[in-house]
Amino acid sequence: MQRPGATPFERVRSMALGSPWIVLALMFAAFPAGAEEITTYTNRWEARCKGLRKAGGRWSLVTDRRSVPLEDVVHIRYSDQLLEGALPQVMVWLVNGDRLAGSVIEGSALGLTIKSSALPRVKVDLERIRALVFPHNIPADHTVATATDRLLSRESRRDVVVLRAGSETQGIIQRFGVGSLEISTERLGNLTIPYEKVSAVRVFEETPPPKATGLRIVVCLTDGSRITGTPKRGDEKELEIESPVLGTLRIPTSRILLIYLLGGRSTYLSDLEPVEVKATPFFPGEFPWRPYLNRDQGYGGGPITLGGVVYPKGLGCHSKVEATYAVGSYRTLEGLLGIDDEVAGGKGSVIFKVLLDGREVYSSGEVTHGQEPKSMQVDIAAAKTFTLVVEYGKNIHIQDRADWADIRVSR
Repeated sequence: MQRPGATPFERVRSMALGSPWIVLALMFAAFPAGAEEITTYTNRWEARCKGLRKAGGRWSLVTDRRSVPLEDVVHIRYSDQLLEGALPQVMVWLVNGDRLAGSVIEGSALGLTIKSSALPRVKVDLERIRALVFPHNIPADHTVATATDRLLSRESRRDVVVLRAGSETQGIIQRFGVGSLEISTERLGNLTIPYEKVSAVRVFEETPPPKATGLRIVVCLTDGSRITGTPKRGDEKELEIESPVLGTLRIPTSRILLIYLLGGRSTYLSDLEPVEVKATPFFPGEFPWRPYLNRDQGYGGGPITLGGVVYPKGLGCHSKVEATYAVGSYRTLEGLLGIDDEVAGGKGSVIFKVLLDGREVYSSGEVTHGQEPKSMQVDIAAAKTFTLVVEYGKNIHIQDRADWADIRVSR
């Protein structure tokens, strides 16, 4: 597989909904001849994935070159090239943080059914829905990323329907239809609202789902969906997983962008809580509406993209920012560094640094837009904390949209 360089492409409207990555306006092309890139906590190689095998209660990844314990796998990349596609009608956020992109083909008082290019028919119970976002209806002066961040972070004892015009209605969702929803309100009674007038819906969660544990796989699909579950079966053409929210799903490997592991030897920083995040804007009060450190998305709200390659996991930020994490039982920190492809004009310029217990142990030197991503690996075993720092470069703060792509810690 030949990694592409920083090639230009016309970016259609993209978005990142909440913390996880998604680009709803893009589709992805598979590598030639079925070649996948497998990354473990010790190395990386290219091979053809033959499937998953379970023996003695433990799962292994089988390739045409070797078999490895699944718990040692960081991720399996099926694709990295972006092709233009269409925005979905709706993005459905689930209570466990997963998401489905597609269109509503059925609805009732119990939930709705979604159809997408990757999954032809997925039924979602109402109690499993956290939010719906309608990308076409987001106002032009807002990004889908910021609008959804605000929606998912707000607390309400009622369901909330945010209208395209900017107002909102609170009440209790009665049913989802194919082209509209029904909500019961205290002041206006029952209302039927067409989806074309809705930008987003926040569904009240009475009891958050229990936190999942054990070895799980997260499947990022070519249509922007992301599904977490436990493996059941896998071969060259199809992967079968058990989702705690959606049940058993069969996913064609031709529709997979990337698979990454949870509960294995490596953990992405975007799945960990920092001890502290400190932002120092060049001008006081600069960009108050946007966080300086984003999980699984670039600073501008699109996917983390370096040299034409999309990275579903990582941290996107803007200078100057410092993020401190506890080391715990982890021994190594590694990832790729660079200025995101979304920067135009090549003005981004930053310096990436890593501190251990406040002492600098790594500096990338000047990193500018258009450079090949830099790889970084630091031994953190002897420290109590490590800090990621993005400093101003020669162009001060201008377009300093920096990415820590695939940034992770390993035991």
